[in-house]
Amino acid sequence: MGFLGKKKIILISLFILIVGGAGVFIFVLGSSNKKPEAKKTLINQENIKQLKPEDIGLSLTPRADKKAVNMVVTKFNGVSSFDYEVNYNASGNIPRGVIGSIDVKSAGPSIKREILLGTCSRNVCKYDQGVTEVDFLIKVNFANGEIGSVQQKLNL
Repeated sequence: MGFLGKKKIILISLFILIVGGAGVFIFVLGSSNKKPEAKKTLINQENIKQLKPEDIGLSLTPRADKKAVNMVVTKFNGVSSFDYEVNYNASGNIPRGVIGSIDVKSAGPSIKREILLGTCSRNVCKYDQGVTEVDFLIKVNFANGEIGSVQQKLNL
């Protein structure tokens, strides 16, 4: 094969690589522009039992300095656990929140949690300022597999 034959093979190979690379790039770019499908939730929203705070004996009281909320639950017969989400806005309309869970098996006659409105590290706490309202969402996991939900707002 002569010099021109080798040059043609190199040019054809280079052309194929460029066209192939462009094709892969367009394919990847095209697939990333697709709208994401709605996330499937593990819990069917229709099967969640809406409960009132008194159904679980829920009591929310702000701590005297309003830097924490005391949560007490007194009715949890048939409940295996609770998951809670606390949302509020700090000064500057900055959204903040706290999440947690409670295993009822280790509970006594009542469940008590102090939920700090801020962060703590190495026994030093920095509390959020300007908090005026706190929203609680509590997921109730019943021992029979049913799921309940309790919502309550607390003005500080």
